[in-house]
Amino acid sequence: MPITKLLANDEVLSLAGKWIWAQGVELAIDTYVRFRCSFSLDGPPGPSAITIANACGEYELWVNGTWAGRGGTPSTPEVHYADTHQIRRFLTQGANTIAILAHGYGTGGQWWSFSPSGLLAEVKVGRQTVAATGSTGRWKATLAPEFSRRAHRLLFFLGYAEMIDLRDEQPDWTAPGFDESAWPEAQPCSELAAHAVIPRETALPRTSRHAARLQGAAVRL
Repeated sequence: MPITKLLANDEVLSLAGKWIWAQGVELAIDTYVRFRCSFSLDGPPGPSAITIANACGEYELWVNGTWAGRGGTPSTPEVHYADTHQIRRFLTQGANTIAILAHGYGTGGQWWSFSPSGLLAEVKVGRQTVAATGSTGRWKATLAPEFSRRAHRLLFFLGYAEMIDLRDEQPDWTAPGFDESAWPEAQPCSELAAHAVIPRETALPRTSRHAARLQGAAVRL
């Protein structure tokens, strides 16, 4: 299908990564998916970056268990924005792990258009691509068990509420030593194969992280 929504000054990125998602839920509504991929570096890392595009939602990124950024911005159905995060300070000689939590709306809204859910990522160290979705490295993907699939939609233009059961969170799933052997391989997203990817036009979001503090006694519902 030809891309019809590109503007004259749009820079279409040529990336090694291909669109992927968890098996069987590419067209499902309101899905949170965990992705993991590992790769090895023979020496100390040079300048390093990961480029990420999420077709229909937001995402968070961890590198070797350390939170490294977030992103995602509304786009047209055929042209999607990509973010580039500098990650040299998180990498190490030897084994490295990328973990991404991605959300897919799976439907349209007032501020975004419908698109199947999908994630595209590419890790480059210097000029070398060391991991890319759907082409290099084994990317595993599974639904995040802590997020309910029964959350209600707030309003047409606001998307869905987040219903999270922290008993199912598995906080170590982003760590290098986590065992994801039971996770399925990520599934190629054929619906997105012909879509274009362009650089993000606004600055990446700035985020401050604070330790959680328990307020009162927990109540089991």
